[in-house]
Amino acid sequence: MEPQAPECLALLFPSQGPGEFAARRFPHEPLVDHGPVSRLKGLSRYARMSPLQLVEESPNKDMLAYVSAGRSRTEQRVVTRASAVRLFKRGCSIDVGRLNKAAGPAREWTRAMERELGLEPGAVFCNGIASPKHSVVPMHFDGLETLIVQMTGRKRWSVARCTQVSFPSDGYFPGVSGDRRSPFAESPSYFPKRFPTQMPRHSRRFLFETGSASFLPRGWWHTTYAVESGISLAFGLLAPHWTDVLLKLVRGLIVQEAWRTPLEVATPKQRADARRRLRAAMGHLRADLTAVDPLLGIPEPRRTGFRVLPGWRMETASARRAARLVGPDGEPMALVLPKEAKEALKWMLVRRSFNAEDVEARWATMGRALLAQCVAQRIIEATS
Repeated sequence: MEPQAPECLALLFPSQGPGEFAARRFPHEPLVDHGPVSRLKGLSRYARMSPLQLVEESPNKDMLAYVSAGRSRTEQRVVTRASAVRLFKRGCSIDVGRLNKAAGPAREWTRAMERELGLEPGAVFCNGIASPKHSVVPMHFDGLETLIVQMTGRKRWSVARCTQVSFPSDGYFPGVSGDRRSPFAESPSYFPKRFPTQMPRHSRRFLFETGSASFLPRGWWHTTYAVESGISLAFGLLAPHWTDVLLKLVRGLIVQEAWRTPLEVATPKQRADARRRLRAAMGHLRADLTAVDPLLGIPEPRRTGFRVLPGWRMETASARRAARLVGPDGEPMALVLPKEAKEALKWMLVRRSFNAEDVEARWATMGRALLAQCVAQRIIEATS
């Protein structure tokens, strides 16, 4: 059974209350938390594996190896499973690739994260990292949000915000000759000409132990050193940025005949006429774009109404903050909630239909967070 909201992120970050990570941290604020690996339910199966076993049993034929190239430089090499095994034994870190390609706990957790964070299906993936003792992943930043879980072993981390570029959509390894994870042969146009080659002086340092978890926003430098041989899971979280929203809106214009009309640009007169028509069309563009909710791709509701989906009911609500729900498929779900949120959920299930204003007037921020969780979990839905 997949981890259920708010369990997934609440289990990873026990210092955060239900819904706090999604509401206050993601996608801009870094976070490090610690706890026993046993709290992670299905993921704990990776804690029972050796790093070499992770490489040997990966569902991927090709993997990414970090190989020393001399003079403090590292190469990324795409290698076969057999070569990855040999390189791991020689002391190279191995990224075994997508673990969520196959059915199992990695896939279940990626889907749970997508629901909790309101991301589209396929926006979260999980890579497995096998690290021999003393291996190093060199300084770099990623072009997406990352969530790392240490399943076995210990690892030293050093992290710092990149001040040279904000919110990059592309990753960068200063000490690596070519980033095999990037689809671009050259650096993006918005990158500066030079990046530092050493971690900034203000870097934060901490020790990752078995069960530790961290979240890093895109564009944060980080490097790791394996104190012990171990396994870590790297969840990539593709949070949409404003360019994504704009492109989605523009792609939505294809349903309108006026925006599908081919341009006539063979002669100077045709090109001048095309420019004139474009200026006229731009005057109507705002109305065309705002007809669609850019984040959801559906018409915007005229009011903020909600209804409980058929089949949902609450069985128990214990004094220990666990609310036991049963859905239309008969599967039980346990939600760990503060007392007020539990009362709000019970009120919604009894009312069956209500307005967001009613919830927010009674329970303020906690009510808004609960609404978001219930929508993500498909307990309630918006009505127009």
